Amino acid sequence: MTTRQPSLPIPSQPADWLDEVFDYLRIAAEAAIEEGLDDEDDEDGEKGERDLFFLQIHARSSCYHARGLVDKISNPKQLMKELNTLGDLALSLRDAVPSDLQEMGNKTRLFLLFYLAAHVRAGILNSAQAQLIVHACWLDCDEGNGDESDDESDDESDDESDDLPFDIGVDAPDHVAAWIDEIIAAFAKSSGRPSLILDDGDTFIADRKSMLQIATVLVLNQRQATMTREALDDLMEVISAMEADVSNMGPEWKATRRIPSMAFSMYYVWVHLALGLADEDMAMSVMGECTARISDFRAPLALDR
Repeated sequence: MTTRQPSLPIPSQPADWLDEVFDYLRIAAEAAIEEGLDDEDDEDGEKGERDLFFLQIHARSSCYHARGLVDKISNPKQLMKELNTLGDLALSLRDAVPSDLQEMGNKTRLFLLFYLAAHVRAGILNSAQAQLIVHACWLDCDEGNGDESDDESDDESDDESDDLPFDIGVDAPDHVAAWIDEIIAAFAKSSGRPSLILDDGDTFIADRKSMLQIATVLVLNQRQATMTREALDDLMEVISAMEADVSNMGPEWKATRRIPSMAFSMYYVWVHLALGLADEDMAMSVMGECTARISDFRAPLALDR
């Protein structure tokens, strides 16, 4: 697929992705009105299928418009095959959302999934990045998008906050140097089996052979996070997906894993990305500085052997 200069900069924050979704969904809704789709009666579920097809088409074309892509698919059969692929990919992206929150709920969530799936198919995002955006935006997908009164919006926001699968008590560092100091200190505690108190009073104990679990627990303790076991499992699944995605991109991750301090740093950063507490730019800056300061890392203390 060839590209021109992107029409819009690629968003760096989940909120910016959601703004794009709202903007393009409004355009799609206006197009539906012009084509009379909103006035159709539902016959044997056909309207629902047409609405879904309409959203897929517009989410894909919106991606191409936003990123300045050239669509080379002109054959209807090819297009249908591509839309089926986008549908499957959209379902896989939904797995980033805790199972009890996976109900589509409204067209905004559907459009979000199709829009991000189109970006993955275009090579602009990888699956792990798209899943992070889905995870961060899911509860903010309000189909009305401002049509309700301020009081109603406030009430809905409060309800959504109550439904969040975790709470964060301590903010992430706001500059790179503080990030590195925190990661170095955490790495010194990465030996043994760190534990996390869950919100039901139960305790999760990291597997001493799993750097992913160790880093996740140390991050959540540092951030004073409170979450359920289900939310914790979902979080680690997202990080595992990120790891798999990176592993498929080349030998760099295998080389990084051979250096314990760098592997730990990567997991530490990934946890923050998955929680929405860091963006891609910060993550890249932090990992670059971790590499530059690799001599500052000390072997973990021999704990709980």
